[in-house]
Amino acid sequence: MPIQSGATFVVRGDVNYSEVSFQLFDLTGKLIHQFGADGITTHFDKGSLMSGMYLLKTIYVNQPIGINKVLLVD
Repeated sequence: MPIQSGATFVVRGDVNYSEVSFQLFDLTGKLIHQFGADGITTHFDKGSLMSGMYLLKTIYVNQPIGINKVLLVD
């Protein structure tokens, strides 16, 4: 999923959105950014993050429920 300036993530299912969070890691495993869900859709801004490949972990009730590759581009 290439992201140039921002992206919107959609959380599907019958979940309490206040218990959904996202963590962005670089490929060395370093936590770069984390943010909570705003509801069914959550907007992510690239901001000043460097271009490159990252891993986005989705967490629900303190348990990982998915990991996706994210490519940030200029």
